[in-house]
Amino acid sequence: MPDRALSARGFRLVGAMLLGLLAVAVVVFGGDSRERAVLETLRGLTQALEVREGETPGRRDQRVQQAVETYFTDAVSVRHADLPRTGAGRRALLLWGRLLEKYDSAALSIQHADVTLQGERARAKLDVALSARDEAGLHQYARAAELGLVREGDGWKIESLNIAPESQAEPEARP
Repeated sequence: MPDRALSARGFRLVGAMLLGLLAVAVVVFGGDSRERAVLETLRGLTQALEVREGETPGRRDQRVQQAVETYFTDAVSVRHADLPRTGAGRRALLLWGRLLEKYDSAALSIQHADVTLQGERARAKLDVALSARDEAGLHQYARAAELGLVREGDGWKIESLNIAPESQAEPEARP
């Protein structure tokens, strides 16, 4: 009988572990489906804005124009502390998107995202990294951004974009 008691105890232990893993999976991968949809919108945008090595400027421009139409409202408000004033709306975004063309390749990635939902609106606070390469080598930039999104149909569109100036690294402490 000790073998049967051991296997029942082992079965309960395995069952408890599986329930624990399921709970972790729900927390990590679950969450609000609207929040996941907002994050998917943001990931889609970062992929659409990348500069692909060897891609013609015309093809990239078409892709960026399509991304601006897909991911932004017509009257999007845009603030970027480090870039020249280009006006408002989608036209400003197209001009900024074209500034990345100075690189042979460039990719944006979301390092951290905090999404807050309020009905048909969402606010996303992001830490975004740009990794770009040109003839001078690899360049890395990081910015904080805050985006306002509104639900349109089955998806989300960005209605405001505020990109903070580059933060200065804290000096190292010296003894």
